[in-house]
Amino acid sequence: MAGREDEGIGAVEVTFEGDHGLTRSTVTTAQGNFQLSDLSGPGWVTAAKEGWDFEPQKGHYVQGETTGLRFFGSYKVDGYVLTESGEPVEGAEVTFMADGAVLPEFTATTNAQGYFSVSGLTTTYSIEVSTAGFAFEDGPEVSGPTSVEVRGTYEVTVVVKDVNGEAIPGATIYVKRNGITYDIVTTSDGKMGYTLKGLEGPVEIEVLKTGWQFTPAVSVDSSWAGRAIIFEGRDLTEPTEPTYTVSGTVTAGDNHPVANVTVVFEGNDVRVEATTDSEGKFTLVGVRGIGVIKASKAGYAFDAYPVDVESNMTDIELKGTYMISGKVIDKDGKGVGSVKIVVEEVPAKYTFSDSSGQFTLAGLEGAVTLVPVKDDVAFDPEFVEVTGPDDSPVFKLLDQTVPTYTVSGRVVDEYGDPIPEVQVQALRPANGNGSSGDDNGGTESENDNGTNVVAETWTDLDGHYTLEGLQGTVMIKLTKSGHTFTEKTVSAGTSNLDFLGTLEGYTVSGRVFDDDGSQLAGVLVTAVNDKGETWTTTTDSSGAYKLNGLKRTNTIRAEKTGYVFEQVHSVSDSTAGLHFYGRPDLQSYKAAGKIWITDTANPVPGVEVRITFIDSSRSPFKVVTNSEGEWEVDGLAGKVMIVPQKPGWVFDPASRGITGEDLYVNFSGTYGSGD
Repeated sequence: MAGREDEGIGAVEVTFEGDHGLTRSTVTTAQGNFQLSDLSGPGWVTAAKEGWDFEPQKGHYVQGETTGLRFFGSYKVDGYVLTESGEPVEGAEVTFMADGAVLPEFTATTNAQGYFSVSGLTTTYSIEVSTAGFAFEDGPEVSGPTSVEVRGTYEVTVVVKDVNGEAIPGATIYVKRNGITYDIVTTSDGKMGYTLKGLEGPVEIEVLKTGWQFTPAVSVDSSWAGRAIIFEGRDLTEPTEPTYTVSGTVTAGDNHPVANVTVVFEGNDVRVEATTDSEGKFTLVGVRGIGVIKASKAGYAFDAYPVDVESNMTDIELKGTYMISGKVIDKDGKGVGSVKIVVEEVPAKYTFSDSSGQFTLAGLEGAVTLVPVKDDVAFDPEFVEVTGPDDSPVFKLLDQTVPTYTVSGRVVDEYGDPIPEVQVQALRPANGNGSSGDDNGGTESENDNGTNVVAETWTDLDGHYTLEGLQGTVMIKLTKSGHTFTEKTVSAGTSNLDFLGTLEGYTVSGRVFDDDGSQLAGVLVTAVNDKGETWTTTTDSSGAYKLNGLKRTNTIRAEKTGYVFEQVHSVSDSTAGLHFYGRPDLQSYKAAGKIWITDTANPVPGVEVRITFIDSSRSPFKVVTNSEGEWEVDGLAGKVMIVPQKPGWVFDPASRGITGEDLYVNFSGTYGSGD
């Protein structure tokens, strides 16, 4: 039992399983030797040990006494490469060496979690780990399957210079962790770059010198490994014009800040440089006058920002785009040309792979999805999301026809009600090669936005739809007037896809008048839809109102204390000129009184008491006092005028006006003074 270097492997279980049911087992010695006795008949001899693979995998078939059987074993080692503070190190090269010789076939590169694995190992190896900007401890020596952990520290270079690009001797570089200084470096004449080694976890680096002003302290972690940090100093003892601070953010798309960008202000006699942090923020210190702020980073293009700095400036935004490069290959790893690579979010932006399979797309912003397109073929992966130039997508052309599939679902509004007659389209980026071919076996129609309609249907009365014969990755787009839908991307394996449609609000407006045609201010106008949702507004001084954002069918009413509005409107779309007319709300009340002879307690019967309505067009009427001189009337409304009348009598007062219930509307009369 041996590895490829003929080293014996001990403690391997060797088993004979005879064709007639006989089983014998033994374990190898430290030298890898074994012997199985008392066997009979033909059978298989196999080897097994945890963590090891042996060849031949199936074992040896023996039919009689046999010597010299050999098994060759190999094992796997995996593990993690971390910083001393436990952060994973991506892209580190892990090398296995035997007898001091580097073995290229036994190397691995760590992933984003710092993980690596190497299989096929056969002897004793030492492990070395390396990557730019890091220093690692010696890896362990391995001779069998195991998991290892290798830790290291990182280093950065600090550049200390003045505004003219000259070295600054006598400055002090402070390295702090949690506010405590643990390393100090003093600069010397003629030297600007200083490498700080053995850094662990987050640290703060600051440069100070009496009488000088430097770029503010910078916080770094292992993501800064191998990079240079520039501290620019200004001699405060030299007379200078006033300078200012300019700060801002570098972005490549909405909410997509770009870190590690070099930002430079260039003026007539001033040049100031800074580097963006993990949030894309930068601060330029010592800026003045007219100049241009420029940003640069490999793989990005940024717009220049002209400024005239006469005071501190904040919230400067430097906008840019990035470029992505990738490749399309076949199953043998050879480049495939003429494959269209489309930006799914902007179908009009695309490129084609060249004869070697390479492609490049520039002018990208934020996170975008790249989709390979070529008639009747599938790719792995079907699409890739990229966020910056460090992404290098590779699409593999599969040797198969794209399978078809069906997607169905239901479309409802935000109230859970079905939306009928919605146009449902399956779209895919156009081939771009002049062909009208259709992956779905039909005719595709190309839109102005660079997409082809590969399938189309409409929802039924219950909001259901079905799209059949789809291939590859397609975008499902829904359209109906008055509604807003979110597009979704689907691929084979998706069978059910529901959509939520948001109703677009509409507006109703008009005026409110009284029964004389005058505008009424302060009228409450309320809309209530069939789901009980309510919108309200109040008329302005001109009697105008406007209700915005109404949804579904609404019943609209007007109300104001003291007025009655008989109109009730029902609307389901934007409407202007929807007016209301109100009349005074005259509440019914009662009036009564007594008429007696002046300066006596004697009643005056038979007096006609005339009632005239001032606030309405109701006809006047009269009542007559009884034998006790009393009168009473009900059903009055608004303001009324009460006038007592009887031939030959004069009454005091001659009339009385009331606006509400009054049971003591009394008069006194004198006979012989009237007609």
